[in-house]
Amino acid sequence: MGITVGGKVNAGFAAMDITPKQGTHLAGSGAGVHRPSGNVLDKLYAKAAVFRSEDITLVIIEMDVTIITDDYADRIADGIMKELSIPREHIMIMGTQTHSAPGLGYFNIDPDYPLDIPADREYIRGGEKAFFDMAAQQAVRAAAAAEKNVKPLYMQTKRAMVRGLSFNRRIICRENQEETIDTEVSYKVGIAWKKGDVIMPFPMDNTSENNPFGPDYMSHEEGPIDNEVLVTSFADEGGNIESMMLHFTCHPVNAYCNPDTYYDVSADWPGVWAQMMQDRFGTDKLPITINGCCGNTNPIDPYEADMVTDAVKMSGKLADMSEKLVKAMDYKNREEAILDARLEWLPLDYREMPQWRKDQYNEILGKDISKPKYAEDGSLDVDWFYAASSYCVELQRKREPVFMYPVQVFRIGDLAIVGLAGEPFSEGQLKLKMESPALLTIVGHMANKYVGYIPTREGCARGGLEAHPLHTYWNKMEPGALDKIVDRSVGILNELYNKEFGEQ
Repeated sequence: MGITVGGKVNAGFAAMDITPKQGTHLAGSGAGVHRPSGNVLDKLYAKAAVFRSEDITLVIIEMDVTIITDDYADRIADGIMKELSIPREHIMIMGTQTHSAPGLGYFNIDPDYPLDIPADREYIRGGEKAFFDMAAQQAVRAAAAAEKNVKPLYMQTKRAMVRGLSFNRRIICRENQEETIDTEVSYKVGIAWKKGDVIMPFPMDNTSENNPFGPDYMSHEEGPIDNEVLVTSFADEGGNIESMMLHFTCHPVNAYCNPDTYYDVSADWPGVWAQMMQDRFGTDKLPITINGCCGNTNPIDPYEADMVTDAVKMSGKLADMSEKLVKAMDYKNREEAILDARLEWLPLDYREMPQWRKDQYNEILGKDISKPKYAEDGSLDVDWFYAASSYCVELQRKREPVFMYPVQVFRIGDLAIVGLAGEPFSEGQLKLKMESPALLTIVGHMANKYVGYIPTREGCARGGLEAHPLHTYWNKMEPGALDKIVDRSVGILNELYNKEFGEQ
């Protein structure tokens, strides 16, 4: 039956509704595009899990939002620290990154940027404060409620592999396209400039009409993905399930990539999967879904023409496998689970921005950088947005000459949970899991701070959206950042587990 991890733990769970009001900006589009929310396909939640032993309490917060900036992560952590009297390193705050939800914090434009905009264009900064404040407050309430629900439970974690739900979204092109783009003067991404460049397929681009013989421009996907499904179930003495933690790795963009649901609110596959598991097992505690390092993965099959992305269909397959895993759990291990935690700040460098790009963004922004430029239809000018985004990297560099990256690790018995900031590529997660001394390891992304994409060295060299040639706010890290993050994460894991499993 493969590796199984279990033990006795005192744990409690809770969820608070953070579904936005109609018209609230949905943050998944980027480039300053406004997406006022319409229908609610499924509710959004701030979920909390609390684990407690005699001398330590650990809190996991997972929120159905696109991004959580460090100032709002700190606000949530401060509230929980006061409520539960625990240190910051014992609080892990993550976002599922559903692209059909608001963000939490102004992540588009650096806080030091002197942006002069009217109240109805607040979304240009990345979101709306009214939602931020509500969601942050609900996250603290979820933690407090989960702490009150703590009781002795028996946990078990099982794993399986599910193919065909996630795909490497960075496609290496076989040949030159008809249109040649000068990367020094164009803001465009997703277009192949020359043989060997990277593009990211979208369903609306891969149709049987425009690709009658399939995507013949493709050579191959750039790298591997993580197909692992991990389910941790928590049951009482009688075997009644209190709640679960679910883990898979994929960009939650099903609703976002479907024109019919582009403006709808959705927790996407992380939320739908959790709801399905709650419905199937009758627990009143909504499971927590921890999304992995999905910086280069999408639920879009680059080979399938006329594909329609569907969170319900995807979640159904995840739920089918998860149900099998849960039904195979026996909770026989009654040994007390050891709890421990570390939070370290790893110093990283920024990407070097070429002088031509500095000259270019200064020319686009003009003398009054505070005044955005707009297209004829009233939408934000994309060239201006990318120019401002590049300028924001320099502002952050001046404020923080060395970027301090949070690496956080929880030990819950033989199960390790690693929280990494930003959107690391799946290659880093796979290496981390392979080298972890814990029997099973969950890696969660979007933890504790907004960072942007963290590609591999090879990915940085190839460019593409995640390593934008114009050096934007969401791809500002040095090419070797992912290697350093993985190495330090494994180092902390070895310290927490004393290499006891790795040396057996």
